[in-house]
Amino acid sequence: MMPPWFRFAILGLCLAAVLVLAGTGLWGWERGKASAHMLNQARLSDLLEELDAHIAAGRIPEAVAIGEQLAAAEKLDWGRSEQIRVLRLQLQNEPVATPEAQVSQPTPVLRPAAFTRAEVAFANGDWTAALAQLEQLRTEDPDSVDVGYLELMERIYIQWARELVQVDRGEEALLQLEVAKSLRESPAVANEIKAALHYQESQSYWDTNWPRAIDEIRHIYAWDPEYVDATNRLVQAILLYRERAVWRGDSCLAFLYLDTIQDLLRELDLDHVREDLQQRCSAAGG
Repeated sequence: MMPPWFRFAILGLCLAAVLVLAGTGLWGWERGKASAHMLNQARLSDLLEELDAHIAAGRIPEAVAIGEQLAAAEKLDWGRSEQIRVLRLQLQNEPVATPEAQVSQPTPVLRPAAFTRAEVAFANGDWTAALAQLEQLRTEDPDSVDVGYLELMERIYIQWARELVQVDRGEEALLQLEVAKSLRESPAVANEIKAALHYQESQSYWDTNWPRAIDEIRHIYAWDPEYVDATNRLVQAILLYRERAVWRGDSCLAFLYLDTIQDLLRELDLDHVREDLQQRCSAAGG
């Protein structure tokens, strides 16, 4: 019969062997995982380089194919995804060639890579980068300045101006819009200038003359409810006007003004503000 200490020694050796084998297996698994990760990263880098090469060379179908492959593997960031979306739209907008069309229609001319990069920068909200790409394109190829080129440049200036308006930098916004206006006297830019001026006026009357502030924003809202924060700002102005009127005891005066814009109040779901002021005015004997 084996002594107890001998049995414990054997059990200890067996346990140690099991732990060594488990540790070796785990180390091998982690090493294999790391190697696979490195290979995947190398493959991803190669695909991204290949994607950029196709875009630079104007090979849109090949670029879209690689982009969709990377998107399926969830390897595209937002900027890259937007770039592929723009390229896919560009590819879809090309006319389908038929035997007759091949004879009677010229081959579609693909946009240069700099133009595509400008579109991507525009989608990312990087206005200076987008304009830099267009300026580079104009310098290298003056013939590239066509309607599509001017439309993109206008949209860049318009969105940049709207961003400046929203952070109370209206003068800078108007300067950007004047540059856009000089491109081709576009009606869209002219409307943007009017909206920016109305927005500035509404700010000058804010908290000092609520009916004037509301009227200025109403001009913008009637033209484009989604301009900057026109809708939210209009709602805020009406609610603040109501608070100020109640505090000053001017419920009757505020009711008379809001009664002239009943349709707008209903559209904004604010008719209860007018009704509240009407009740207060009646209670005060007005």
